[in-house]
Amino acid sequence: MILLPLLSLLAWTLAFRRTGREWLESAAAALIVFGVTIAVGTEVQSGAGALTAIGSAVVWSVGTLLALVVARRSTASIGVAPHASERSHIEELVPVVLLLALTGLVAYIAAPNSYDGLTYHLVRVERWIQQGSLHPFATWNTRQLFMPSWSEYAVLQFQLLSGGDRFANFVQWLGFAGACGGAALLARALGGGRAAATMAAALVATLPMAVAQASGTQTDVTAACWAVLACAFGYRLLSTPQRSTDLTLCALSFGLAVGTKQTAVLFGGVALLPAIVLLASTGRSRAAGSLVAALLAASLLIAGPQLARNQAVFGDVRGDPVWNIPMTTKAPNQVIGNVLRNLSLHFGTPSDRINAAVANGVATVSRAIGANPDDQRTTWNPHFIPTPWNTHEESAPNPLHLLLVFGCLIGLVVARSTGVRLWFPVAVVTGFVIFCAQLKWQSYHSRLHTPLFVLALAWVALWLERLPLAARRGVLVVLTLAALPEALFNYTRPLVTLPGRAITPRPSILATPRNLGYFMYDPVLARPYVDVAKRIASSGCADVGMHTWPDAWEYGAMVLVRHAGSDARFRAVGVTNASARFMERRGPPCLLLQIWPHAGTPPAWAADWRTVVQWDVGPGQPGIALFAPPPPPPPPHGGPDRK
Repeated sequence: MILLPLLSLLAWTLAFRRTGREWLESAAAALIVFGVTIAVGTEVQSGAGALTAIGSAVVWSVGTLLALVVARRSTASIGVAPHASERSHIEELVPVVLLLALTGLVAYIAAPNSYDGLTYHLVRVERWIQQGSLHPFATWNTRQLFMPSWSEYAVLQFQLLSGGDRFANFVQWLGFAGACGGAALLARALGGGRAAATMAAALVATLPMAVAQASGTQTDVTAACWAVLACAFGYRLLSTPQRSTDLTLCALSFGLAVGTKQTAVLFGGVALLPAIVLLASTGRSRAAGSLVAALLAASLLIAGPQLARNQAVFGDVRGDPVWNIPMTTKAPNQVIGNVLRNLSLHFGTPSDRINAAVANGVATVSRAIGANPDDQRTTWNPHFIPTPWNTHEESAPNPLHLLLVFGCLIGLVVARSTGVRLWFPVAVVTGFVIFCAQLKWQSYHSRLHTPLFVLALAWVALWLERLPLAARRGVLVVLTLAALPEALFNYTRPLVTLPGRAITPRPSILATPRNLGYFMYDPVLARPYVDVAKRIASSGCADVGMHTWPDAWEYGAMVLVRHAGSDARFRAVGVTNASARFMERRGPPCLLLQIWPHAGTPPAWAADWRTVVQWDVGPGQPGIALFAPPPPPPPPHGGPDRK
């Protein structure tokens, strides 16, 4: 049944193609419909009590049939093939094909092992399947309840249809492919030609952070996909014969961005503002108003149910305020200091000396303007630290792409561009400044910048289009070679391991059993989790209580128990946060799993429970322990009286 979503995507591509759109436009539009099907279909299934494999099969079958009906009724002629001279840019798509192939291979082979996936992305999927609905549940990690949920809905659909998490990584991979195609469409919408479109796709395909994430379960590349597609169809309204479907597709993609990640809303929303203003200023105020209304409507359609649940649980549509990390000062010097620190995240090199020099330079300039780089009002991590070059999906830098953006911004000033080619990059830079004014600096902000880079690179392609063909291809060769380490030597999902493991301290995924692959982020945890999972499965217990800390790797235990052949249900116990009222009101569980810095000490209510197994992993690591209730007291000596 896992092929049903693919069939639906292909059917919608055909349907849009038969309306006269080019193949890339058709595929992008189909991907948006695919995303809406996931969002709306999952909510409908939950409300109808059909969050099951059969329910998902029905949703995708209906979607496919609807696409075929639309395709059959479409009568527009299909556009002619491009001229031979236009096809000469096909070679520049080699990086796209190569990196999609490599990351797709890794996505299929590797177990999902992203940190946030193990702590909340995949945990909430497991809980939804277990309870058969999207209703709130008690949890120690409230991010499992309030964070934007589209990516997890997609994982949920794949998991229901396949019976496991084999295809969980492909949500980000699809986002990677969509971001490449969306950048190509946006470059055309901004006035670029076919060369600009192919360059835009290749620039995004070689973005190191995007490559590093494309085979995992983070959400930043998917967020970038929806943001760039919203802008692509939004800016088409300025330069092409207006189609109501373009406006609708722009709005739906923006709604998917709202449902996926807050950074996509920020960067994509600000980048869309020039399109709205230019529509209004050129006598199309009605179209501008319709676009704004459609953006709001689509956001409510796709993200509204999740926001409503946030309001019901936390009294705030934004969710649990404990996880909010806003800047507590908006002084201009502090914002400038934060801008410099965020930019420094992308200058990581293999040289520790250069990295230290960059960090020291940023710190010196920040202090000179009165912005302490370690100020806790603007800093989430304890200290501002240098960024090394790495292939980790949390912190991979994008130095060459940032230099390209800087170079094109200088060209923008020198050339005195006007119109959309001026106001789009101004909006993108403005979005970055707003980001730096809102969020405290963190050492892994590099991944949060992914939508920003994808939008900016679509514009950069307009400048690179002016280069001679040989120069463009030279740039792509350099960028491709620089991006290959993220595909081949990914820190937590390496396809190849180098001698001495200089940049690949983890073993190859080709030589790692899937059960151990979940722990590539921190391999020392694999053995304790495997042991605990086997004990839970062999006990026959069907009701496991979980007492954990807010960032524990709960999914590791859940999935290994499944792999061991157990259908045990997991529920949080002893919760004291806002989700406590959703704790199941029944007797104590038959086992208690504790993941805690002091895991060997059970909570007070289980003080007399016996220890089944206890693992103290090491300093700074949360331990893991399993407890069972004490045996029932023996009957009185001699048994009941008889007469």
